Amino acid sequence: METFDLDTTTKTAQEIVRSFLYDHHLVGQACVVAVSGGPDSVALLLLLHELAEPLKLHLIVAHLNHQLRGQDANLDEAYVHRLAQRLQLPFFSERADINALAARPGSSLEEAARQYRYAFLGRIALQVGSKAVFVGHNADDQVETVLMHFLRGSGLAGLRGMLPSTPLAQLRLPLLALSERSSLANIWLYRPLLAVPRSTIIHLLYHLDITPRFDRSNLDTTYFRNRLRHELLPHLKTYNPRISNALWQMSVTIQDDYAFLAEAMEVAWRMVCRIAAENVVICDLASWRTLHRAQQRSVLRRAAWQLRRQLRDFDFQAVEQARYFVSSPENHAGQQISLPGRLRLSLGYDCFVLHDAQVDPPATGPQLLVDELALSLPGETILPSTDWRLQVEEMERDALPANWPADRWQTWIDADKIRAPLLLRRRRPGDRFLPWGMAGHRVKIADLMINGKVPRWERERWPLLGSGADILWVPGVRAGAMAAVNADSTHLLHLYLSRLSTEDTSILDAVS
Repeated sequence: METFDLDTTTKTAQEIVRSFLYDHHLVGQACVVAVSGGPDSVALLLLLHELAEPLKLHLIVAHLNHQLRGQDANLDEAYVHRLAQRLQLPFFSERADINALAARPGSSLEEAARQYRYAFLGRIALQVGSKAVFVGHNADDQVETVLMHFLRGSGLAGLRGMLPSTPLAQLRLPLLALSERSSLANIWLYRPLLAVPRSTIIHLLYHLDITPRFDRSNLDTTYFRNRLRHELLPHLKTYNPRISNALWQMSVTIQDDYAFLAEAMEVAWRMVCRIAAENVVICDLASWRTLHRAQQRSVLRRAAWQLRRQLRDFDFQAVEQARYFVSSPENHAGQQISLPGRLRLSLGYDCFVLHDAQVDPPATGPQLLVDELALSLPGETILPSTDWRLQVEEMERDALPANWPADRWQTWIDADKIRAPLLLRRRRPGDRFLPWGMAGHRVKIADLMINGKVPRWERERWPLLGSGADILWVPGVRAGAMAAVNADSTHLLHLYLSRLSTEDTSILDAVS
């Protein structure tokens, strides 16, 4: 990539775009070009048009009228339409009520405009059969973006700035229908001018005697980006006249560094992440604790991105709050914290869950989805529609391990003390339990689950080992005394509740 230099020539700008097209294998492609009427997008269209014949490009002009600037917005649309006609290119336009979209809870004017714009461009690409959408972000835009991310406390991913190419589907565009979003998988967003400074673009248009449209909202310093452009960057140049070059070059370096580190981050994600759905991410706790701090932060950022693609305030403080919460041995299953973007982080027994704060997370421990379940004795019983199983083994007293019970997911009971068939069941009103080692003191199951840190949303379906009216074991919480093994016991049952291994998950299809 060419060095960002304020003295870049018009010829160099054309060479940059030509090299970009070759590097991204876009020769001979149909390309949707987003043209607002401003200098950047007009220059991009003209440069692409100059290269269209030798590189066999098929250009389509797309313009979105945001209806934010009254008659000026309509004049922008007319300007782009005339430019497309002059260049004899297909033209598509659409008008959107961005103010109405921005009025929705949790939205903003800039974000609503961005989402609608990319949704519109995606629809046009699908309509014309194009796999490439071009936008006119330039090197100065990149500098501003990097500085914005820096001020928000971004990690390496944010300090890369905008990428030269991005899958359109990764932008998560809720304004598109689900069928349309799935169709975006092969459409990419390209930014050929990221190495071209704004001054070069203005010089190019002056040289061609082209007067673009001027958007006065770009002078409004109530917008964060405009304040950076008109106030902060000029001030920083009093410290370093080449601050723009420094920030731009930093973004290029970090893009390469990040690509190198991404492999280690991907390994960490695959090792830790159990489920990454649109509304929940579940990560393995034991694997998490083996990661380097940098990988832990990467996992948390990726999890937040998975759920909130447009989240801007998941900064260092939020990441560290989440990392400390998950890592601290003082925190237990069932505890939760709130995070930016209406997200909540919940601890399970062997995992942690990032999910929407408005709904309970999915169960992280065993769940019994039927009222009761007869057990195979001896043998294995799958808890229906889950990845948990209970294994029961008959054994003699002399085979009992010296350090029993080994963990809270297994227990040993005296088979001769059982007066009714064994089963798994859910808790019932008034249930009481006689824990092992509490000198005959019965406790309420509800209290036992609270003290045992069973998450509130999992208690109703938590499996209990029962025999008649008696509860013999609360898996994961406490062994019972009703059929406890003692010195006189001879015939034992060993019960072990565990998750199915990856190889065993196909069994679920047969029992669901």
